[in-house]
Amino acid sequence: MDLGQNQGLRRPLMLLIKNKRLFGTWAAANTTFGMEAMSLLSFDQLVTQGAFRPLDLKTLFHKAPPAKFSIKEKRTLALKLGFSLMDYFDADFMTKGIYFLDFSGRGLDKESPYLGISSSKKPSAKIDPYCLKRGHPALLALAKLLLEMEYGQSSDLDISPESSQNRLAWMTLMEIVEGLEVERGDSYLQAIRGCLVVHHDISLALRSGDFQDRDADMVIRKALYEEIVYYLERAVDESVPRAVQKRQRSESPTRPNSSDGHRTFAIRCAESDPSTSGYKKQRVAEPQRDLPASMAELNGGESHVKGGLASCVNMKCRHGSCLEEVSLLNDGMRPLQRMPCDFIAPNRFNMSARRPCRREDFEVAIICALPLEYDAVSYLVDEWWDEKGNQYGKMQKDPNIYTAGRIGSCDVILVLLPRMGKISAASAAASMRSSYSNVKLALLVGVCGAATYSQDREILLGDVIISNTIVQYDFSRRYPDKFVTKNTVEDRLGRPTKLVLNLLAMLKTDREYDKLKERAAYFLYELQAKAAQKQRYGKYNYPGTAKDKLFESSYRHKHHAPASCLCCDCASDSDPVCNEALSLSCGDLGCDDRYLVARDRLQARTQLERDDGDVHRLATIHIGAVGSGDTVIKSAADRDRIAKEAGVLAFEMEGAGAWDEVPSVVIKGVCDYADSHKHKGWQDFAAAMAASTSKAILERYIQTGHPA
Repeated sequence: MDLGQNQGLRRPLMLLIKNKRLFGTWAAANTTFGMEAMSLLSFDQLVTQGAFRPLDLKTLFHKAPPAKFSIKEKRTLALKLGFSLMDYFDADFMTKGIYFLDFSGRGLDKESPYLGISSSKKPSAKIDPYCLKRGHPALLALAKLLLEMEYGQSSDLDISPESSQNRLAWMTLMEIVEGLEVERGDSYLQAIRGCLVVHHDISLALRSGDFQDRDADMVIRKALYEEIVYYLERAVDESVPRAVQKRQRSESPTRPNSSDGHRTFAIRCAESDPSTSGYKKQRVAEPQRDLPASMAELNGGESHVKGGLASCVNMKCRHGSCLEEVSLLNDGMRPLQRMPCDFIAPNRFNMSARRPCRREDFEVAIICALPLEYDAVSYLVDEWWDEKGNQYGKMQKDPNIYTAGRIGSCDVILVLLPRMGKISAASAAASMRSSYSNVKLALLVGVCGAATYSQDREILLGDVIISNTIVQYDFSRRYPDKFVTKNTVEDRLGRPTKLVLNLLAMLKTDREYDKLKERAAYFLYELQAKAAQKQRYGKYNYPGTAKDKLFESSYRHKHHAPASCLCCDCASDSDPVCNEALSLSCGDLGCDDRYLVARDRLQARTQLERDDGDVHRLATIHIGAVGSGDTVIKSAADRDRIAKEAGVLAFEMEGAGAWDEVPSVVIKGVCDYADSHKHKGWQDFAAAMAASTSKAILERYIQTGHPA
C-alpha cells in the first residue's frame, strides 16, 4: 500500500483486522465519519508548552484543569514507550515524531500516543536488529525522552543514527544519570540507566551461543524487559499513593526474579512469537494492568502525519485489490552476528564533595614519572581542590610540587617526578611522607615495557600490569661471565603492607576482577570524552592491532638493506648496530613482518576490530611481579632472560624506589615489548588504560575515618 500517493489529500485510511491479518483502504477525501474536530500535538510541542513540568502551587490552589501530565500519567506513558521498544527494538522509532490527539470537545487524549509516519522518504540509515551496542540510537533516544518527560524540558543533545558516532552522547547521558543517583535511586531512574547499559547484557547473551533469529529476538526482548521495562512497571506502581507500611518510598528496586515478573515477560514473548496461537505484533493490555495499546512503528522516513494515523509496522502492498493487506512482520532482519562482550557501567558510589581541611586528610597519592602519564590521570580527576591556589602547603625542604583533588570518593595528591628512575621516586616518596604523613597507599601510574608471555597468557600492547611484588632486576653481582640478580632475604624489598595485600587479594577474585575490567573500560571512555572536549581528539584512541607488532627475539632492529655501516655485520645479539638505526622506526628500516610472532589474542582482537571497531574493551589486566630498575630494557634477549629468571611480567623504573618509602602498587599500561623495536606510538593509550584502571581500583578503596 502506497501511503505517499494520498499524502495531503485528507483521505482517511480505513484499517480492518481479520483473521490475524491487517487490511486497509482509503475513504473519500474529507470524510469525517462523525468524528469530532481534532488537532495534533507532538511530544516536542507538549514539552515546549510545559505539559510535562511538575504541578506548581498556582495550579494546585486554583484547581486549574489538569492540562499537565500527572506523575502517574507520565509514568504510564513511559511504560508504553518501554513496551514499544521491547516490541520493535529493531526499528529507530524513538527518533520519529510522537503525537497526541487534541479534541476540541474533550481536550488532549493523554492515553493514546501515536507515531507520525511518512512513506515519501526513506530512512537514512538502517538499524542492525542484533547490533544493540553502546550508543544505539533507539536506546539513547528513549533515555533522553524519559529525562525530558521527567523534568518537562527539551534537550538539544544530538543523537546520530550511527551507534559509533554517539560516544559523547552516551557519556553525557551517563554522567547525568550518575549525577542524579547522588540524590535519588528510584525505579524510573533505574530504567533510564538500563537504556544506557542494557547493551552489555544483550552482547553477553548473544555471544554465549549461536541463535536463530527467533531465539535472538527472545534474548534481546528479555534483556530489554529486565533492564528497562520492569523498572518502568515499578515506577508506575511507585506513582500510586499507598500506605507507608506497604512500601517505603526509599526502598531500592530489586531484580525482576519474581514469578509474576517472569509471567509478564512470558506472555509478551508469546505475543511476539509467530508460531504461537494468537500471535500479533501489536501489544495488548497486560494481564496485571489495564493499559492502553502501545504505540507501533511504520519503518518510514521523517515523521509527518497527513490525513490519518496508523499503528502498524512496515506497511507494504501485498496485492492490487481495493482492500490491501498490510504486513505486520518486519522483513528487515539481518543474519545474526555474534556480538563481542561489551561493558557495563554499574552504579557509581555516592560522592561527597567535602573538601579536605588539612594534609592529614589525604590517604592516597598518585605518582607519575612522565608528563604524559600525569596528563592521563588528570583527565580522571573529578574535582580539583587547588584551583584557586594550593591551600595545604608542605614541610620545609620538601621539593615536591603537589596537586590535590578528588577521584571518585578518594581525596588524592598527585606528584610528577622531575625525572625517571628509582632514585627520583625514592626521594619524592620520602619527601611526600614528611608533608603528607597519613598517606596509606601510593599508586605509581604510567607506562611500562612487557615480557611477552605470562604463564602461557599473552600480553598485548594496551594491557595493564598491576604489581603484587617488585624485583630490582639491575640490583646484581657482576661475575666474569654473567650478572646474577641479588635475591637473598637481605637484598629483597619489603613485603607489601596488609592494606596492599588485602586489596590485591580482592582483585584476584573473579567477581572483583570482572568488575575492575568493566569499570576501567568505562573510565577510559570518560577520559577519551573529556580529552575530546579539550580539542585533543583521538589522543587516547586505540592505535590499532596493525601497530601491535612483536618480532622474534633474535630479529634485530637495524638496517636490513645492503648498507656500508655496522648493521651489515650484525648477526648476533652482541653485535653492534649503527647509531642511525637506533633512532629510526621499523618502517624506515624495513623490518620484515615475516618475523612477527603469531599470537592468538592478537588475532582475536584483529577480528573484533574488523567487526566492531571498539577493541580496547578487551584489554586484559595482569597481576604479578614487576621488574624495576634504572636501566631501560631495549633488548629482547635480556627481556626474556630477566623475565624467566625473576618471573616478572613487565619492566619499569620507579617502583623499587617508592616501595620501601610508602605502601605502593604499580599500575602501568604496556606501551612496548622492551625490545629494540620499541617506539612511543602506544604511550598515550597505555597511560590512559593505566589511569582508568587506577580510578577503578580507587572505587574499591575505603578511606579510614570517613563517614559512610
